[in-house]
Amino acid sequence: MLKSLFAIAIGASVGAWIRWGLGMRLNGLFPTLPPGTVLANLVGGYIIG
Repeated sequence: MLKSLFAIAIGASVGAWIRWGLGMRLNGLFPTLPPGTVLANLVGGYIIG
């Protein structure tokens, strides 16, 4: 149980940093639809399954 919680915490923090980085690089291109957030959601959903 503790191992699962640790894995979730690590994954969430890594995902947050990746989403922030993508947002900083891509969200200026289309301010009405943030492509950094969309890309992070698509990749995260694909990885999780």
